[in-house]
Amino acid sequence: MQTDKVLDLLLHCIRPDCPPIGSMEDFSDLDWDRFVQNSCLHKIAPLVYSSLSSRVLPITVPKAVLKRLHSEYQSTAMRNLRVYSQLIKIIQALNGANIPVILLKGMHLAESIYKNIALRSMCDIDLLVREADLSRTTDVLLKNGYSQKECLSIEDQCKRHKHLVPFTKRNAIPLEIHHNIANPIKPIAVKMGRLWQRAHNVTIDGKNILCLSPEDTILHLCIHASLSHEFHYGLMSLCDIYYAIHSYGNNLDWMRLEQYASEWGEAARRCLWLMLSLVNGLLNMPIPNMLQRLEPDSSALNHLLLIAKDELLYRRGDPCLGSRKIAFLWGTAEFWDKLAVLFSRLFPSMEEMTSLYRIAPGTRVTCLYYPIRIKDIIQRHAYTALQLSRGNSASKDWVQRENKKAVLYDWLASGP
Repeated sequence: MQTDKVLDLLLHCIRPDCPPIGSMEDFSDLDWDRFVQNSCLHKIAPLVYSSLSSRVLPITVPKAVLKRLHSEYQSTAMRNLRVYSQLIKIIQALNGANIPVILLKGMHLAESIYKNIALRSMCDIDLLVREADLSRTTDVLLKNGYSQKECLSIEDQCKRHKHLVPFTKRNAIPLEIHHNIANPIKPIAVKMGRLWQRAHNVTIDGKNILCLSPEDTILHLCIHASLSHEFHYGLMSLCDIYYAIHSYGNNLDWMRLEQYASEWGEAARRCLWLMLSLVNGLLNMPIPNMLQRLEPDSSALNHLLLIAKDELLYRRGDPCLGSRKIAFLWGTAEFWDKLAVLFSRLFPSMEEMTSLYRIAPGTRVTCLYYPIRIKDIIQRHAYTALQLSRGNSASKDWVQRENKKAVLYDWLASGP
């Protein structure tokens, strides 16, 4: 997979065991500025700084570049120390109520995979509890000063999302309490009982905390990066998978990983194949005898890989003019398709309206919200419609990009 020289150096820096890079004497000040910008946009600046400050390179890194990266490293370290303290208090409170907890992503990766909490930035704390424990978990958190912006029943929250409405607290990072690691509306059926059985203990601050098994961790990261968040986290998600595989080493059972993906469904296998292919192609991570077995039966695989690579590498910070349905409406749909999409957005089903406007299901008041819905659509998309009507290059590029993403996303989410 070919990239430009700035991203070549970036990809080089995030690998702990990469071979020497070729001469890059033609790096200009603009190139170095792009290098730092990309490091920050992909949220891997601390990792890049750690690499540059501990490795001999055939180029001289400008002091101003190292200073900017070091600032990101320090701020991440300080922030994560506060997150670390917050996490321990939450775990203690939940354990005190006899509520088993599995630590997901962020802090688990920083502590157990990257081996340095300064190297992995995070925007929230993700914890997994059993669905039966959600009510008690909510009570514990409310007693400890947390609150939720929306007061919905736990049953309604579980139907809509893999985690409850985030819990917030003054001077604390948001907390997401998961009951699943895939959304209920996604075509992935996680075997949660088996996942809990496979969880194992890791030691953090002298305390045993449950984490996902190596195989479930890899599978979760692949689904989270691709189907759940559509490459929103860029190279950080690729680094997570790369470092997890590197850290687990022989403790990662590749046959079990494939087995679990098959148990979760075809969409899970496709997410696993796509992300492992990108890790293999961009970071040269060996994937022993697995990619061919996972490879889906499709003539468009190379095209899909290119779309995924483009989203992963080049689209951080690109402007977003609106939803994908607007892009479809403007860019590819025929007249009657446009009309159908427009009608479905202006007049969604009663069930969808109760979800959108947090209305109690089955009440007549739902009908009164349709004029509000029309007003909201006009307010939300008037600017987008204006930009698209002008036909400037940025709006055309956005439409093309969103429609390409739709092809990839629909393929990931589809069945056999």
